[in-house]
Parts: sequence; structure tokens; C-alpha cells
Amino acid sequence: MRESRKTRYTRLALRGALVEALAEKPLNKITVTELCERADLSRGTFYLHYANPAELLEHFEDDLFEALSAPLRQQDQGGNREFLLGVLRELASQPQIAKLVLRPGSTLVERFFAFKRERTERECRERFPHLGERQLEYVRTFKEQGSVHLIGEWIAGGMVEPPEEIAALLEELV
Repeated sequence: MRESRKTRYTRLALRGALVEALAEKPLNKITVTELCERADLSRGTFYLHYANPAELLEHFEDDLFEALSAPLRQQDQGGNREFLLGVLRELASQPQIAKLVLRPGSTLVERFFAFKRERTERECRERFPHLGERQLEYVRTFKEQGSVHLIGEWIAGGMVEPPEEIAALLEELV
């Protein structure tokens, strides 16, 4: 079933309000009243869509996960650089939202790497066939966490460099 224009507007307004509020304080300090004031919506409207701010964030993160994982689903048509570019371009196109990806307590990064883990493990085995299971686990963790931190630094620095430059650097490093 397709979402009505009014529902889309309401969800976008609430997400925008959430992004603004999260830039100022942690989720557990954000109230429904505050979100409604920022979005210029009633509390009743909020509760028609979400039970609380945490549920709003969860749905928002679900949608972000879908958008950010779309390049991986299409990776068979291209290489790792195309995948990285897709993710980085998506983040660069929405700077306020990009900050949510690496917010403390966010499940996005873990979900993203869990989604990609099988492919990463296969790549590690192919690149380092002489390593044992424990060492391969170290390599996979290094690749994942190194990528996350590099992307986090890029986001925190205002995403000054173009996504193509960061994708090339990540490809070279990991």
C-alpha cells in the first residue's frame, strides 16, 4: 500500500525534528513534545505513527540502512569502488543524516557490516589464503572498523573531500 502525501510529510517532518534534536542532545533526553514542537505537529499525530522517539529513530535507521545497503545489492554489477562510492555519495547527499550513521548507540554500522560480513570474509580468505581462522577474523575486523573510523572522520570533518577520493583511499587501504 502506498503512503499518502500527508503521511510522508508527517514522517519527514518528524525525522527532520529528530535530526535537529539529536544534534543537540542524546536520544534519551528528547521528548515527544519537543519533536512535535519542532515539526509543528500535534502529539496525537506523533502517536499515530510512533510510540516514542526511540521507535521513530528505529524506523528512520531502517530506512537509512535500506538506502545505504542498496549499493551492496548491486555490487555484482560493479566492484568494491562502485559499492563504496554509492554509500559515500548517499552520505554526502544528506550531511545532517550522515551524522546519525556514526552516532553513539546507532545500530546502523553493525547492521551494515553484518549484512556485508559474508562477502568480507570471502574476500579476506581469497586475499590471505595462508592465514588461519583467528587471523582472518582480525583482518576482517580491521577492515570493517578501519573503514568505519575513516568514514566517521570524513563525516566529522564536514565531508570536504569528494566521495570519489575517500572511496579510492578506502579501496587502497582495505
